[in-house]
Amino acid sequence: FERQFFGGLQESSSKEVVIEDVEPIIFKAFLKCLYTDDSEHVKNAIIECLEGSSSSSDSTGSTESSPRGITKVSLFQDILAMSHKYQVLPLLRWCERELCNHVTVPEVCSMLCQAHLCEAHHLEATCLRHIKEHMRTLAATPEFVRLTAEWPEVLLKISLHSAGLSSAEAAAAVSAGEEVKKRKRES
Repeated sequence: FERQFFGGLQESSSKEVVIEDVEPIIFKAFLKCLYTDDSEHVKNAIIECLEGSSSSSDSTGSTESSPRGITKVSLFQDILAMSHKYQVLPLLRWCERELCNHVTVPEVCSMLCQAHLCEAHHLEATCLRHIKEHMRTLAATPEFVRLTAEWPEVLLKISLHSAGLSSAEAAAAVSAGEEVKKRKRES
């Protein structure tokens, strides 16, 4: 927020920040969490968003949704992205732990890509294990096909994890790949 208000961005002159990428009730809970350091506000907001749920949930609760189609997982993913964007690490870690309890075949690809973007290493490791265990089912899904086409770095992580490389070895390989891409751009 500091950069938005004082960093020469549009918000610094208008003194207004428009938040469009999250449900308003979740953002209000996020602000309360910032002031109180209590994630209970966010938990209650998730329940409130899902109130009147017309869909049943599976054993992980991941399909639980509101009449507007908002799922528990999508709300957690919104909170994870917002926590990363505004650099609220305690909330990011809490949300990461919650998402680890909701990893399923239909959700794992989007979760892994978001974990990669948000540097949520524990969630990333959980997703990689899930993918390795369920690759036969996952390989034919549109989500996995999309991941392979649009996320080459994430696909590399999947390949390295499936081959049994340690996290440190996989990180070194990904870094080497990023260095090669950087040199190509510079030449």
